[in-house]
Amino acid sequence: MRLGELLAACLPSLCHACGEPVERWGGLRFATLCARCDDALLRGDATLALEPGLTLLAPFAPGPTVQALVKGLKYGGRDGALPLLADALAARLRRAAPPRPWWLQPVPLPLPRRLRRGFNQSALLAAAVASRCGAADPLALLRRRALSGRQAGRGREERLARAAGEYFARGAPPAEGTLILVDDLCTTGATLRACRAALDPSLERHVLALVLARIPPPGSPLTG
Repeated sequence: MRLGELLAACLPSLCHACGEPVERWGGLRFATLCARCDDALLRGDATLALEPGLTLLAPFAPGPTVQALVKGLKYGGRDGALPLLADALAARLRRAAPPRPWWLQPVPLPLPRRLRRGFNQSALLAAAVASRCGAADPLALLRRRALSGRQAGRGREERLARAAGEYFARGAPPAEGTLILVDDLCTTGATLRACRAALDPSLERHVLALVLARIPPPGSPLTG
């Protein structure tokens, strides 16, 4: 029995999306996804204008695997998929090749939620992408008021209304280079629009939004 097979038998690697044992074994490196989830991870560049001057970039199409990976990272403490997700985001940003320097700004959590969770998943992704792309450490200018609760499960109009005024900036981003908002997923784009408005109230600067995937909001025909 090969060493990799022996390790797989004694220390089975679990899929970070579904939690099942990983069938494919890659030498001494624990795999991130089982074959089924890896096949279901819909890779493909997406570019979308959320509003004039705000362009979304995403490396994945919407699907259950990418949503499960984000859910595991946010709520399940499964950060083993972070390298895979950060690699995909960094590659998408490099392919877009916006003018440097790149200034990454993670979308913030309300302080009480961040303290309960112990981390901000968007900040983890932003830091990992910055290190992979040779960018400066992520900015920490944005703050979020704990006013409206979670956005998950809300429709487009409700998200837009609740996001307005929820974010504010402490300081201005550097004038040169490209400002890049980083979040895990995008549904209506309300959060990203609100963050852009907080950082650039004049809405004169072109801003990028880097996310893993654009997920149809609840009630959308695309959700079935």
